[in-house]
Amino acid sequence: MLGGADQESDTNDTIADWREKPVLAVRDSEETLEMWSRSEALSPKLRNSLSQANALIVPFVGYGEREDVRYFPEGTEELLHALRSRAGEKLIADICVDDEDYQELDLHADELRMAKIVFDYVVWPIVVNVLHDLAKRWRSARTSRLRVKSKIVVTRTPSGRSVEIEYDGPASVYGDSLRRALEGIGEKGEGTRPEHDETPGD
Repeated sequence: MLGGADQESDTNDTIADWREKPVLAVRDSEETLEMWSRSEALSPKLRNSLSQANALIVPFVGYGEREDVRYFPEGTEELLHALRSRAGEKLIADICVDDEDYQELDLHADELRMAKIVFDYVVWPIVVNVLHDLAKRWRSARTSRLRVKSKIVVTRTPSGRSVEIEYDGPASVYGDSLRRALEGIGEKGEGTRPEHDETPGD
């Protein structure tokens, strides 16, 4: 018999170790707030109301073999409420969908799929703090091993470009991982200073 109990134990440890490691990817993006707020998929009335927003929750496009599906993950309405509650801090948040077209999908219980957000660099500390708090609440309500998958797009960065940050990892280090990535973007160029907010730790 090859390996036996020791080999099985090593395999389990490797799997557990892999599950705890966050994966963070930072790449340039062509997405902008204007692109989403002017989408032909939106009604003229909504396009007009979104023009002043500096943070937009946008749909994921395509699900399985259905490329025409536009959907939002479970918890999107809670996220939108949390963002709007910070409106007094120069954050203007909205969602890029008409009410009658809103579709929400329930996903795996041990995984939190954050809704995608496109927002201006100047408000990133506020947005990241909201995301951190939401992940923390869901982690407490579900499981300490909750994993987060998220994509955010930051526009009008100090370099003038848009940047996408994709995260897949433990909820416990989600907010801090985003904070470090965004601080790194800020160090690479000069520009408008972000709105002050408490940034999350572990």
